[in-house]
Amino acid sequence: MQCFLSLLYEKIFTKFAQMTSKALFRFSSRRQLMLLLLLAVGLNLNTLFNQYAVDDIYVMTQNTVVQKGLSGIPELLTTDMLHGYSGTGAALSQARYRPLALITFALEYQFFGAHPLVSHLINVLLFGVLIALLYILLSRYLFKENDEAIEEDLPGEAAPSPWTKAGGELAFITCLLFVVHPIHAEVVANVKSRDELLTFIFLIASLISLIKFSANRTRKGFIYSMVFFFFALLTRESAITFIATVPLVFYFFFQQKIKQSVLYTLPLVFITVCYLVIRYLVVRNVHSAQVPDILNSPYLFASGTQAFATKTFVLFKNIQLLAFPHPLSWDYGINQIPYIDFNSLSFLYSLVILVALLVWALFAARKKSLLSFSILYFFVTISLATNFITDIGTPLSERLLFQPSLAFCLVMAGLFVFLNKKANLVSNLVLLLLLAALSFKTIIRNSNWKNDETLYTTDVVTSPQSLKTNISLTKLYITKAENQAASPTKNTLYKQAVYYAQNAENILNSFPHPPLSDQPFQYNDLLTAHIALLSTYPSVALWLSDNNYNPASPQTKQLMDLMSNSIYAQGNAYYEKDNTDAAIQCYLKSVELNNRHTEAWYNLGGNYYLKGDTINANKAWEEVKRIAPDHKIDKKEFVSN
Repeated sequence: MQCFLSLLYEKIFTKFAQMTSKALFRFSSRRQLMLLLLLAVGLNLNTLFNQYAVDDIYVMTQNTVVQKGLSGIPELLTTDMLHGYSGTGAALSQARYRPLALITFALEYQFFGAHPLVSHLINVLLFGVLIALLYILLSRYLFKENDEAIEEDLPGEAAPSPWTKAGGELAFITCLLFVVHPIHAEVVANVKSRDELLTFIFLIASLISLIKFSANRTRKGFIYSMVFFFFALLTRESAITFIATVPLVFYFFFQQKIKQSVLYTLPLVFITVCYLVIRYLVVRNVHSAQVPDILNSPYLFASGTQAFATKTFVLFKNIQLLAFPHPLSWDYGINQIPYIDFNSLSFLYSLVILVALLVWALFAARKKSLLSFSILYFFVTISLATNFITDIGTPLSERLLFQPSLAFCLVMAGLFVFLNKKANLVSNLVLLLLLAALSFKTIIRNSNWKNDETLYTTDVVTSPQSLKTNISLTKLYITKAENQAASPTKNTLYKQAVYYAQNAENILNSFPHPPLSDQPFQYNDLLTAHIALLSTYPSVALWLSDNNYNPASPQTKQLMDLMSNSIYAQGNAYYEKDNTDAAIQCYLKSVELNNRHTEAWYNLGGNYYLKGDTINANKAWEEVKRIAPDHKIDKKEFVSN
């Protein structure tokens, strides 16, 4: 038996060694492509069971123009991205002109309606298309092996690429890593991020067409390249970084001189100018002068030095997330990434590493180093997402790492190809384990995007200091409670809302900031949650005791006064709409919270008077006189209304 097991082990080990030899990564390009497509689709199949989540409201479920279908396309072409968004959040309108992705949603809505399975299926298929194009670009054009070179597809005067000897392996492993990397889960699983998928697809198609044009000078290749680039700009403004990517590609991969490489950008610059003119004409009247808030302006409360230091650290954190994608979060805003200053160790090591990488890459560029290209490509493609050039509304976002992540995949693939020559079996084993681990993380992360509640409750654990996540959970549980009829269930949901609202307030107050009287979320979510919870109790006294609030404490007193004022304002709104009964209920709750609220007592008496209930009206006005003897009682004020 022992001999049998020994022979079996030897056979399995020998077979495994054969499977993890170079042959594993050097089978035919067709099979490599098929495997990549199977992985791209298979790893993301679980997104098909997801619902719409987070930003999907802007492009599908609450976009009235998208929901016009085909008839809405002209309006999408001539308006700002959020023009059709019917929900709240006007502060998000920052003159974004991205009609092409919205047109795909309009077409989808025309034929299928708002069906999450269809939306997610389209994203998964687009990811497959992207992987296929990326593999073609790398294997056929950038890392093409000499013995299989197709001369008509490559620039005629270009010298062989330094990486062509291992081109097949390098292209395949790069794409494998790109497919399984969990940092891409947000782009695939979040329907709204279809714009990232489309932009990258158009840019790769543009680059392939431009390479073909440089080889044979056909007008068709040039036109295709410019059209695809224009489509990319119409999908996301960030496509403009392609202007810097093109000369990098021609300089590093086709051995062309810097001047010659830069010449390829001239027509791209012309297309960009045309796009910017169109964009200006469309969005010039979009008003985005709303008071900035910390949720959409992450460096609002930072000093100049704090902003620079924190942005530098965040840029380095992007690299950390690519190297070790855990934990992941849909939001990295205040205060998940706290402000730091020049004296922070985090800033110092981030600055040193980033500068060292950039300086080395520039000096090594003459040697056409793959690492040099990857570093420069990373800095170019992430430049608009750093907040150094313009405020993008978030310090860090996983979807904005979609294109820059290719640099990391290139570096890792190059490392594995190099190690493969030194320790074949060990290198391939490590690579297989890495692919398995990343694949598992991707599948798990996709499931986190099932719906808003799943995503928020998952990420509030991994990112507990995210103000936006806690506020989002507050609103989510308030909405869920409002849709519940059973009082115990409503009570539980409202308590959860209060819990996350208190977390949000603590986060907001955990760092110095100016007075927030103009901020729409100051106390608003916390008050809303508390008031909603109070509505499930027959009295304020029971609400206080059940939630362990001490009515004598200054904090509780302040909260009760704020709630009283808020409910008083609601009563006034009902009064203006002639809803006397609702107004009375609000005023009663207001004075129950603060029995010295003079105006609440006064308006309570007035509304009783309007109903002809003079007894209760006089009782309310007696309270007014008790609190403020000089207060005038004008019955005509209510009659005239």
